[in-house]
Amino acid sequence: MINAPSFQLKTAIAPSDKINLGLIGCGGLGKANLSACAARQDVIVTAACDVWKERLDAVAGQYKCKPYSDYRELLRHPGLDAVIIATPAHWHALQAIEAAEQVFTYIFKNP
Repeated sequence: MINAPSFQLKTAIAPSDKINLGLIGCGGLGKANLSACAARQDVIVTAACDVWKERLDAVAGQYKCKPYSDYRELLRHPGLDAVIIATPAHWHALQAIEAAEQVFTYIFKNP
């Protein structure tokens, strides 16, 4: 016997099952990690942050997300579920602590 859910195709993901993702650090590693996450149907790129306007504008334009120049403002973005931290290593600890205090899931990569 086969359960009905086991052969039904899931055609849509409920909004409550989607992850609103932010990016802190729009350089090469940040863009690569964001691209991998954004390829999933259950991820919505919601916000991006970088101190370099050119990098920030490129990511915000590509993903049509809210741009921030201060990561603390990004962490207060309404509805944000998770962040990728892709900044220089000396910023990781502070940004991860602040993200954890906001009860976010966070990912950071070391080169």
